[in-house]
Amino acid sequence: MGGGWGGETPKTNPAALFDLDGTLVNTAPDIHAAASAMLKELSLPSLPFAEARQFIGDGITRFVKRALTRQWWGEPTPELLSRAEESMRRHYARECVARLLCYDGVPETLRALKESGLPMACVTNKPARFSQPLLAACGLNEYFAAVVSGDTLPVKKPNPEPLLAAITTLGADPGQTWMIGDSAADAKAASAAGCRFAVVAYGYHRAGQLPPADAVLQTFPETLPLLAPQTPAEEKQKKQKQKTPQAAPQTV
Repeated sequence: MGGGWGGETPKTNPAALFDLDGTLVNTAPDIHAAASAMLKELSLPSLPFAEARQFIGDGITRFVKRALTRQWWGEPTPELLSRAEESMRRHYARECVARLLCYDGVPETLRALKESGLPMACVTNKPARFSQPLLAACGLNEYFAAVVSGDTLPVKKPNPEPLLAAITTLGADPGQTWMIGDSAADAKAASAAGCRFAVVAYGYHRAGQLPPADAVLQTFPETLPLLAPQTPAEEKQKKQKQKTPQAAPQTV
C-alpha cells in the first residue's frame, strides 16, 4: 500500500483523510430507515438491516441498485432506478440527521489530532447535500480543512482523485498521508493514490471481510497513536528536544 513512513523518505507534510459512513458516524440506521420508506413507497419487499448495512460504501446510486436487486452489482431497469433513487434521496434528506450516531471517541480524537497540528480532510462517497449537514450536525466539520463529497468531482472512491484532491488542498504528500476508512473502495483509492490505509474493524464490510490494510483499528481512538507521532507539532517538539543542551550528570 503506497509509500511508507520509514526508510529514506523525509517525514514532511503528513496528513490524514477520513471516510464518513462506517468510520466517523454510524449512519446505517439512517440509511436503512430511508431505504425502508423507499421500498414501502414502491410496494417492494423490505430490506433486512444486516443486508442494508453491507450495501453501504459506494455511493447512493449503487446502494439503491443493491437494495432493489439484492445483488452486489445488480442493475434494475432505468425507470425503476429513477423512481427509487428520487424516493431514497427524499427520505434520506429527512433521516440523515435524525440520529447523529458518532462512534465512540470520534469528536475527542479528532480534536486531539487537530490540536497536534495534523491537517485533516473528510473524503466520502456521500453527496454534499447529505455529507455537509451531517458533519455540521455532529459537530465534526470544524476539524476538517477540506471535505470532498461524492459529487465534488466527476469520480468518487475507489478512484484516487478525491483523495488526491484533498491532499492537494491540505498541501500534503500522498506518501505521508493516511486514509482511515472501512470499505474496499477506501482501500483501493488509498493504494492508487499512494497513501497508507488503516481500516476500522467496526465499519461496514462486505460479508464481514476486512479489506487489505496497513493497520487495523478496533476503535476510532486508536488513530491517535497511529497518526499523532507523524504530525508537524510532534516533529517540531522532537527537534527542539534534540537542540536542548543536556545537563551534565551529577556526581556524588
